[in-house]
Amino acid sequence: MISIRIAGLDELLKLAKTDFGPTLRAILHSVGELVRDEIARAPGPVHKPIIWASAKQRAYVMALVRKNGPWVRESHSMSQRLIASWTVRAESDSRVVVGNKATYGPWVQNAELQQPMHKASGWVTDQAAVDAVTGSDGVERVAGMAINKFLGGA
Repeated sequence: MISIRIAGLDELLKLAKTDFGPTLRAILHSVGELVRDEIARAPGPVHKPIIWASAKQRAYVMALVRKNGPWVRESHSMSQRLIASWTVRAESDSRVVVGNKATYGPWVQNAELQQPMHKASGWVTDQAAVDAVTGSDGVERVAGMAINKFLGGA
């Protein structure tokens, strides 16, 4: 699990005289969208030669290719459309989840499980996506816009 903590939120909630819930949900959803935008980017072309984690992995993939034809990203019959499948959903009033239903996703984009072939091709990991968002002004920008709207500003 990867978390982003918004500092100062507790203090803001104490000052607010009206329900801050919708604004908080809007902020969280917007931050989730920023992370989704980072992780749902197509990488560069497949790195050649392919960097296999093991001979067993190579044999398995080659057997799949013989059976189903060469892999074409996002359009192969076995593709679960990893890039297009990233979603943001509210799990509670204070939590959103950026997720993907592609069963092979963890081996492509999870920081701990990413396979060498996917790293070499430039697939963004979940941790790298969060780091990119938290290292930018994106969280501050979307939170500022939502808070200004809440306070009657823009």
